[in-house]
Amino acid sequence: MWVTNTSLPDDHIIKQSKRVVEMMDAEKIYPEHVWPAHYQRLCKAYCALGDSENARVWAEKAAVMTTICKGDDAGWGKVAAAPQNTTWWGLRTKAIEQSA
Repeated sequence: MWVTNTSLPDDHIIKQSKRVVEMMDAEKIYPEHVWPAHYQRLCKAYCALGDSENARVWAEKAAVMTTICKGDDAGWGKVAAAPQNTTWWGLRTKAIEQSA
């Protein structure tokens, strides 16, 4: 919904998920049902904004944690290598351009 709702700020998703990640980092507790959603959400939000640097950061974190928990990176390494090849790439930017 955030991608197409241009009345929401660009950092709407990012601020929410970073808050959760900061709490997990502070407590050094990473519940397996919580961190994937927020790491993925951050990566996808940065992809939607066309921010490859931050998309890579969160894809790499997702790759490391997924490998630790599941034995492989579930494709996050590929996302980190080329975030611009994801289906999320530039979606927010396009929505903003279309609404202008």
